[in-house]
Amino acid sequence: MEKIHKEILGLMGKIDIDCRDEKDTIIIDLAGQLDVYNSQELNQLVDAYKDRGFNKFIINLEKVTYLDSSTISVFIHCYQTLKASFGAVSVPTPEVAG
Repeated sequence: MEKIHKEILGLMGKIDIDCRDEKDTIIIDLAGQLDVYNSQELNQLVDAYKDRGFNKFIINLEKVTYLDSSTISVFIHCYQTLKASFGAVSVPTPEVAG
């Protein structure tokens, strides 16, 4: 599968989304600012991959500089949807520079 890149504007700024498939897991790299105006794009992206048979996801927030409560809601929705179909979503904790 080829790498997919999308840039979406939101109220606080833009979010860059890069997706790739690694061993049947979709890695979603996010960079920028997620807010109420663009966070649903993430939900739609996960749903589109799920409809194509993928059920394991890693959402990389390492380069995210802002997210609001609507984004947390999207994460919860993705988790619940994938859990119901025996899938999984992981949001690894970014390392903090010290």
